[in-house]
Amino acid sequence: MHLSLFLKKMKRLSKKAYRTAFFKAHLDQGIAHQIRVLRQQRNMTQAQLADRMGTRQSAISRLEDPSYGNYTLNQLAELASAYDVALMVKFVSFGRLLRETEDVSPKALSVLSYDEELSELSEHHLVKAASANLSINPTGSTTQFYLISNFASKSLSPQLEYAGA
Repeated sequence: MHLSLFLKKMKRLSKKAYRTAFFKAHLDQGIAHQIRVLRQQRNMTQAQLADRMGTRQSAISRLEDPSYGNYTLNQLAELASAYDVALMVKFVSFGRLLRETEDVSPKALSVLSYDEELSELSEHHLVKAASANLSINPTGSTTQFYLISNFASKSLSPQLEYAGA
C-alpha cells in the first residue's frame, strides 16, 4: 500500500467510533469470508464440514454469514481443527489491521492444512532450516523466536525458545 493511501486510510480512523465499527466489521465479515474460503478450498460442502465438527449444516451456514458476528473462541478453534490449521488471535495496531486486510481475495485468505504444508516442504529444506536454527521474526520487532530441532533425528519435536530484546 502506498504511503499516501495508507495515511489517508489512517486519517479516516481518527474518530474512535469509526475505528471500533471498522474493526468489528472486519472481524465479523472477515471471519465469515475466510470460513467459507477455507471450506471451498478443501472442496467441502457445509454438510461435510458440519459432520467433521459434529454439528449441523445450519450451524456452518450461520458461521459463514457475515452478519452473524457471535463467534466464540471455542467455535473458531473447532473450525481450525476441522481445517487442520492453526488459529491465532491477538491484538494489533490499526495500521497493522489496515495492512493485513488490504488483500481479502480468496487466494490471500487460503491456508494450507498441516499435511498440505508439510508435503510442500522437502526433508532437505527441513534439515537445512533446522540445522541453521531458523530465526522466525515476521513482525520486524526485536523479539525473536528460534526453531530448535533436529529433524534428521527420530525426534520430530520442534521447540520454540523465546529470545527477548
